[in-house]
Amino acid sequence: MRLAERTAVVTGAASGIGQATLELFLAEGARVAAVDRDGEALATLFGGRADVVPFVGDVTDEAFATRVVAETVASPAAIEAELGALLRALSG
Repeated sequence: MRLAERTAVVTGAASGIGQATLELFLAEGARVAAVDRDGEALATLFGGRADVVPFVGDVTDEAFATRVVAETVASPAAIEAELGALLRALSG
């Protein structure tokens, strides 16, 4: 588990590339803040998982995006890497 003890924020987490990215990070041991406008899909896909924290809203809303980052950073496993750093860890 190359990403154990790391936290990522994934937008568009309920479908497509976002969902695939989130699932990859989980498989590698990361804790994920899952962001999507479709709360029902997030709940269906990842509801009840201790390693996924769902955020329902639109990241183009600055107040919402700020809240996501603030709440994620305030969590016990604060953000340690952004998407690029996590991808480098997976490829190296």
